[in-house]
Amino acid sequence: MPSPTSIQGRNLGAAVFLVLGPLQDNERVGTLVACVGRVFASANANTTFAHVLGRIPNGYIMFRSSAGGLIYDPTTGATSWTTTSITLRATVAGTYSFLLL
Repeated sequence: MPSPTSIQGRNLGAAVFLVLGPLQDNERVGTLVACVGRVFASANANTTFAHVLGRIPNGYIMFRSSAGGLIYDPTTGATSWTTTSITLRATVAGTYSFLLL
């Protein structure tokens, strides 16, 4: 069983540091990229964001929301994700921050 600080054997120390420390948008730490203060103007509407991960993301971890909502992938199999952009939806319009994995 993985330790509480790993997912599939990958160390999450960098992610924990990012969540607790000050972040800048598109900041890289190891294989993660921070997406800070991304605005979802409408609830449940596709919103596409550019990223600097350099590959198709494996997923994301949301760590901040101004509106108390959640973000989610609007497609099956992340087909709208590319090496330079990701499309997500939010259950409530607002400003969200998340890590791309």
